[in-house]
Amino acid sequence: MDSTQEDTECSHKHGQVSRGKKPFWKDTKLCWTDYPGKSVEADIFLYYHVEMAFYISLLISQFFDVRRKDFVEMFIHHVATLFLIGCSFIINHLSIGALIMFVHDWSDPILEFAKLAVYTKPSQKKAHPQSVSKWITDVGFVIFMCVFFWSRLYFYPAHLIYSAAFELMDAVGPAHWPMHNLFIALLCLLWCIHVYWSFQILRVLFSFVLAGTVTGDVRSDTEVSSADDREQTANGGQAITRRRNTSSPNES
Repeated sequence: MDSTQEDTECSHKHGQVSRGKKPFWKDTKLCWTDYPGKSVEADIFLYYHVEMAFYISLLISQFFDVRRKDFVEMFIHHVATLFLIGCSFIINHLSIGALIMFVHDWSDPILEFAKLAVYTKPSQKKAHPQSVSKWITDVGFVIFMCVFFWSRLYFYPAHLIYSAAFELMDAVGPAHWPMHNLFIALLCLLWCIHVYWSFQILRVLFSFVLAGTVTGDVRSDTEVSSADDREQTANGGQAITRRRNTSSPNES
């Protein structure tokens, strides 16, 4: 397991601990109780630091990792997320911020687990381990897709963005300060990126239906590796494409 996967699990587990103690999980209106003079709780404070460190590491490692076609989108996502974490901390949107971070952590461990099965690639001579790896990959992809769509396309805008934009006004009156407006704008930008990624996931789903299996990383059709050509081999009558390309890093 690499450092990114360990960081993902660490932030997710801490989010679970923090979320379990908070009443605002069941009612987002409670995020704005005693606002704006609400005190910073120790576990939320720690959760913010863990998430900030995690996304800083992602932002830096992106320049040293395999160059992917969604490099720009990932860069925008990481920068927007870091601004959101900092902005929400400054204006004391800590409760809703913790919920937003936790909801965004839901699908990540499932994706990393499915990717482990993809990258394991058992020997073709060992049919049983290979079938287990294929089953884990396929089931993991389906679960990841369902969780991603529900948490980021529905729950995130319908409950969390709504709470920050409207329930706050119900609690304390209209919020016209610039940092709050920036916070709402960045939340909407993040949702737009999720919509883009959802279309990419649907493309993989279409390939999954046609091929009957996920033949690579969930992001494999947007991944650019460092080699020279594209090699195709047959495995049980199914074509497996290994993407190898020497095109410029800015290839779309």
